[in-house]
Amino acid sequence: NALSTVQKKGLELFYTKAKCSSCHDGAMLSSFQFVVQGVPQEGAGKDVLPGDDAGREEKTLNQADRYMFRTPTLRNVDLTPPYMHDGVFGTLEEVVRFYNDGANPRHPAVTNAMLAPVLRDTLGLTDAEILAIVDFMKAFTDPGTALDPSLLAVPQRVPSGLPPVFG
Repeated sequence: NALSTVQKKGLELFYTKAKCSSCHDGAMLSSFQFVVQGVPQEGAGKDVLPGDDAGREEKTLNQADRYMFRTPTLRNVDLTPPYMHDGVFGTLEEVVRFYNDGANPRHPAVTNAMLAPVLRDTLGLTDAEILAIVDFMKAFTDPGTALDPSLLAVPQRVPSGLPPVFG
């Protein structure tokens, strides 16, 4: 009962037709792998390619890492716009539509061959399915202060006898 009917549909799509779980899996909803997504460049860029952001290559200086970015966690994703490494998308709906369209509109230097294979094809999601996936992702939001304050307090002591973290 924690999810609405629409969110449950989004969950089903997340793990099937939309292929989201190919990269966003596990407890933190991320593989934490570096992948080429083809996200359009927004902003001033970095150093390796002036006016562009070369992604992982900025750190490794290995051209094979060009345009690779780490898959982020989706925990609290509704609270962290704008989205993608450069903030090119203002809403989660825009992100899902980008992937639905086969990672388009794409960075002009990123070819289909460079893209992570799971991102190369269009997904064929309907508008209602896109909104269901977005609604499902909003369920990843930690209610934070809606929790009982006693659950957020640092205990005076813990059973192990070790000093409490932040205590």
